[in-house]
Parts: sequence; C-alpha cells; structure tokens
Amino acid sequence: MRTDFNPIQQSSPLVNPRSPQTWQNGRLKRIWDRFVQYCLGYSEPQITLKRDRSGEHYWSVYDPTTHQSLTFGSANEVRIWLEERYRR
Repeated sequence: MRTDFNPIQQSSPLVNPRSPQTWQNGRLKRIWDRFVQYCLGYSEPQITLKRDRSGEHYWSVYDPTTHQSLTFGSANEVRIWLEERYRR
C-alpha cells in the first residue's frame, strides 16, 4: 500500500492558477477571498499597501464589521486607527 500519495498536492496540468487568464490579474482571487471571509464570518480588517497613478504609496483598509473602506497615507495612521478600533 502506498503511503506517499497526497491528493491535495496533486495539480491538474490543464489549469495554471498563475496564468492571467485564470485569475484575471488577481481579481478573481480577491473576489474568492472576500467570499470565503464572508462565509466564515471574519472580522479582522483587511489592510493593503497600494500605489496610486503617480507612484505614491497609500494604505487601503476594509473593516468587515462596519463595511467601511478607508484610505491612509502612512502606516502610523493605520496603527492609530487599529488601536482605536480595538478600544471600541
């Protein structure tokens, strides 16, 4: 009997999860992640470092408990918001 077989690690040669057609530059993955979080009832904020058209960095925050999307210019501003959020 084989004991080294792990079906989870098997991948289909027909689907490449990293191809742009499959994930549409990450959009489908973000939608899937939000769906999973909704189903599981996650309440942790989602914090993402982004870049605007001029190349400046900013922080995008989504709070699933209040359904609020916020934007901050620095990591320190995000930390302050997080501390205030957890004091509520």
